[in-house]
Amino acid sequence: MKNGGGSYETEAAVSRGLIWLSKQQKLDGSWELDGNMRSKIAGTGIALLPYLAAGYTHKAIVKEENRKWAGRFPQQVEAGLKFLIGKQTRFGDFGGDTMYEQAIAAMALSEAYGMTADKHLQAPAQAAIDYIQTSQNSGGGWRYFPGQIGDMSVTGWQVQALKSAYLAGLRVRKDVLNRASRFLDFCAGGNPSGSTYGYLDKNPTPTMTAVGLLSRLYLGWGPRNPALIAGVDVLKKLPPREDANDKRPMDIYYYYYATQVVFFYGGPEWHVFWNPRMRSWLLDSQVIGDGPKSGSWSPDGTLTSSEGGRVLMTSLVLLTLEVYYRHLPLYQREAEAMKDLE
Repeated sequence: MKNGGGSYETEAAVSRGLIWLSKQQKLDGSWELDGNMRSKIAGTGIALLPYLAAGYTHKAIVKEENRKWAGRFPQQVEAGLKFLIGKQTRFGDFGGDTMYEQAIAAMALSEAYGMTADKHLQAPAQAAIDYIQTSQNSGGGWRYFPGQIGDMSVTGWQVQALKSAYLAGLRVRKDVLNRASRFLDFCAGGNPSGSTYGYLDKNPTPTMTAVGLLSRLYLGWGPRNPALIAGVDVLKKLPPREDANDKRPMDIYYYYYATQVVFFYGGPEWHVFWNPRMRSWLLDSQVIGDGPKSGSWSPDGTLTSSEGGRVLMTSLVLLTLEVYYRHLPLYQREAEAMKDLE
C-alpha cells in the first residue's frame, strides 16, 4: 500500500466505505443500484469487487503460508456470491441483463474464485466468462446485448472480466482476445496510433481513451509502449482536481480507468503528478459523520452516477482507492507464471 502511494488515511476511508456498503445489502444477499437504473446484478457485482480488492472473501479464516487470521465481512461476501449464482441461467448469463451487468458479475465470481480456489465458484465463474466469449461481435467488441457491434465502454468491462478470469486460471480463448485487440485498433487514433480512443470509432474522448489504454495494458502492452506514453500525456491534460478552487465534477467513470492506467505506468507521473491529487480529492469528498450516508460518496452528477447512484459511485471510488494493492498480487502471479514458461 505505501509503496503504491496509499496511506493510513486511504485505508480508513476504504474501511468506512465498506461498512457503508455492508449496510446497503438486501436480505436476499444482493445490492441494488440506487440511481435511475435499479439492477441487482450490476449492484451486487460492483459492490462485491471492493471487498475482494481489499482481500476480503467469503472465507471466515484467511490462510497465507504459516499465518492465519479472521477475515472481515465473510457473511456479506458469501451472501452476495450466492445471490449471483442463484440468478445465473444454464447459459451462463444472469437473466437477460445487459453485457455491462454480465461483465461486472463475471469479474466478481472470477476474482472470488481466483483468491480462494473454491470449487463451488469455478463452474459458475467459467460459465459467466464463456457467455462473454460467445457474445462477442465478429468485429471484436461488445455492446449492450450479445452479438451487437461493439462500443468501447462495454468492451472495456468485458476485457477486465476476461483478464480477471485469466489470472484466476479459468479458460480464456486466445481468439477472443485477438479479436478484442482488433476492435481496439479500429477505435484507436492519435499520434502514434493507439494513444487515443473513441466510443464507436476513432473520434477520441478522454473517458474512452482511458478505457482503451487500460484494455491495451490488460491485453499485453508494456508500460513503455510509445502509444501508452503518449496516451498518459493525453490523460494528464484532464488530471484530478488539485484544490478546492477547481470546481470540476468528479466523473468517477473517467478517473476509475485513468487512475489504473497511470498507476501501471508508474514513475513521477503517478507518484508526483497523479496520485497525490486523486488521493486528496477522494478523501476530501467522502461523507463523514453519523448519518446514514456516512462512509459513502455522493453521486458526481455525471451520467454514470445518475444511472448507478450512490452504490455505484461509492464502489468505483473504493476500487480507485484500492489501486495501490488490488492488482499487484495478480501481476506478480502472472510474472511467476511467465518464469515457469521460460
